Amino acid sequence: MQIARIYHISSQRSLPVEVGIRGGMQIESMAIAPEDLAGLRPKPDELSLLLVEMEAGAELSTMKSVSSRSDLNDLPKLLLCPASSYRSILSAAALSPRTYLLDDSVRPEHLRLTIELLLGQEHYRFSVRQLANEARNQRGAFENVLEMARRELQSAREEHGALRALLEYEAQAERFHHGLQEALEQANSLRDRELVSLKGQLEASERLSQFRDQELREARSVANATEAALDLSREESLEREKLITALDRLRSLTDRELMDLVRENELLRQKLGLPARQA
Repeated sequence: MQIARIYHISSQRSLPVEVGIRGGMQIESMAIAPEDLAGLRPKPDELSLLLVEMEAGAELSTMKSVSSRSDLNDLPKLLLCPASSYRSILSAAALSPRTYLLDDSVRPEHLRLTIELLLGQEHYRFSVRQLANEARNQRGAFENVLEMARRELQSAREEHGALRALLEYEAQAERFHHGLQEALEQANSLRDRELVSLKGQLEASERLSQFRDQELREARSVANATEAALDLSREESLEREKLITALDRLRSLTDRELMDLVRENELLRQKLGLPARQA
């Protein structure tokens, strides 16, 4: 299994994403302080990615320390800057070879997809470089054999069979280089399609997040409306109880007044010498 190493350059921050086995690669991370960047020496036989987390106010100096290392030009570099500084350093990042800039508000799943895509591209580049080195070695060996054959054939023209065999080998070598060129073109085409696919995934994930945020806002609105309706219902119940109590008091007061009138009427009948009213 091929080793893919993330060199995490930050001021004592932890890696913002989880790493492990991805797509047949063993992804490992190595924490490096910004002041120790000068001593970074990536291994040529490993896939490498620089993940640089910038501190506010030191973005340009950090970018300069990374871009000044010409031996790192061929490595992919992913810069995470404060969101407030993104636009101001975007043009400077575009001038640095193989440098990609994101602001630190990026969602962890988006950051993980970006890292995996960059490491996947680096895997293709590494494989193509190995094929090219093997092709150069084979071509060098072939040219040595061909040169020896030419020198021998200058003194022995009768060995036409050997010459035809060598010429056939040269034709095969040319076909191999043609196939290598096609492999390079296919690798570049695959890289472009993966970039388009990643962009679509990021946009779909962002739309889903916006939809969830809208649902939460609507749910809060419904909850607030329900709470307001309950408060209004409680207030109406209290007002109804107050009205019933007032009616009861009014009814009680009216009964007492009627009894007083009856008693006054009876007293007046007694004073006038009239017989008491039958109950």
